[in-house]
Amino acid sequence: MRKNIFDIMSERINVSDDVDRIINIASKEKTLCVNGYMSYTLFDFVDKYCFKNWDFRNHCVDIKDFFNVVGMKK
Repeated sequence: MRKNIFDIMSERINVSDDVDRIINIASKEKTLCVNGYMSYTLFDFVDKYCFKNWDFRNHCVDIKDFFNVVGMKK
């Protein structure tokens, strides 16, 4: 039986690997620019400009602390 690409991809989904890839990209790739000259990784940008104002951060002091609390590596 022939399978289309979506069937093949759905059989190979590994959420843990996907999360690890996303975390790796968001923590290492400098993708965001502010004012045309400051480049940030996604995590650095969120940590600097967004995390302190996030209502659901509870007692976490920064994004690295948040990832430790939820059991994920950053």
